[in-house]
Amino acid sequence: YMINLGVRPDDARHFVTRMSHTSSLEDEFMSNLHQLLKNIEKANSMSEQLAQSLNIRDKIDKSPTGRHRYQLHDYFTSSLPRSREAERAEAKELYAKLIDIGRGRSTSTSTHFQLENQLENQLEVVKESNEQYNIATYRGHVAAVECVKTTAGLIISGAYDGSLITWSKRGKFLHAMTGHTDRIMSLDVNEQHAVSGSFDHSVRLWDVATGTALRKWTHASTSISCLQLEKDVIVAGSFDNCLRIWDAREKLGRGRLLGHTAPIMDLRFDVDMNLIFSSSRDTTTKVWDLRTHQTLTTLSGHTDWVRRVQFDRSRAVTCSYDGSIKIWSHVTGECLISMKHKTPVNCFQYQDDVLVSGGGDSCIKVWDMRNGECMSVLKGHSDEIIGIGLKNDEIVSASFDASIRTWSLKSRRNVCVLKGHGSWITSME
Repeated sequence: YMINLGVRPDDARHFVTRMSHTSSLEDEFMSNLHQLLKNIEKANSMSEQLAQSLNIRDKIDKSPTGRHRYQLHDYFTSSLPRSREAERAEAKELYAKLIDIGRGRSTSTSTHFQLENQLENQLEVVKESNEQYNIATYRGHVAAVECVKTTAGLIISGAYDGSLITWSKRGKFLHAMTGHTDRIMSLDVNEQHAVSGSFDHSVRLWDVATGTALRKWTHASTSISCLQLEKDVIVAGSFDNCLRIWDAREKLGRGRLLGHTAPIMDLRFDVDMNLIFSSSRDTTTKVWDLRTHQTLTTLSGHTDWVRRVQFDRSRAVTCSYDGSIKIWSHVTGECLISMKHKTPVNCFQYQDDVLVSGGGDSCIKVWDMRNGECMSVLKGHSDEIIGIGLKNDEIVSASFDASIRTWSLKSRRNVCVLKGHGSWITSME
């Protein structure tokens, strides 16, 4: 039923995990349910169904009156897939403002982006104080925020409705970047440029300072799943199982990398090392030569989708929905160490020989990368962990329980709990 509704794969997996824990199912049964979900997703071409996700332009009629006003109202109040009553109230309020400002306009593109100047005064930044932290709430998107990046004193956010907004870290709304017609799936930035990938089958390059669209590259038949920008090189993975490379200064692409047999879930590359790493739903991670576009090594050993990949000069690390984190030699392709959660692993981060990971069991595990030993299990979240960071002595984790927690790596204690979101957290930078 969830698949037929077009629910995102991560959300369906999250539902299965939560219900399994709530029902006290044994690990074997939960694993079987995840495998069943995976098979259903494949059979129903989930990636193509996802391409039919939110599209605001299809929802807005030329005349925002009568029944079409209610279509717009329904879109704003129901398009937040994990909304609560507070978010619904905010959506209704924004809807009313849009209608008031937009009266008399006759074009089908009269969205809040074209009303940017009038709406700027309605975009609010609410600041709260606490003994341990400050919260600034940036309001401006009319649909769920999918990804966030920071650079040079700026915050850039991308949302389900295809919008991107640039903010100052002090809370000022700077500009909206418009052009995408569907959900922003991935985003990366440097000091000069932002690059975004969308379910509208396009990758777009933006000027960070002005919000101006500089270039657009289009995939003929598929949506973008992940991307990275480094110097003037852009690499994007997609649901058609391949990677594409562009030079930010040129209109034409540099090439296409073929080899995976299922959609790309994550990628990392390094221009100086001339290496690209891509992880896929085909359960493998591939190592590519950035110059020749040839496959150098295939890292095989996971039994489910490979969610994340990172690498350095001597090793690669991957995590998978099979519950494992693996450390590899990316020269020989040998798996050096395997570490295990009881549930799918969504994220990890490492520095030196310490790795932290989080997943469906709502726990953070701290690992010794030299021998694969679990040194500590950090408990506090009440739901699945979707993002994690590690720097010096600080661990930061984000969860579907709508909280962010900070931890001391040295003491293994929870230092701070950041609450304020009214819904699941989808991205952390």
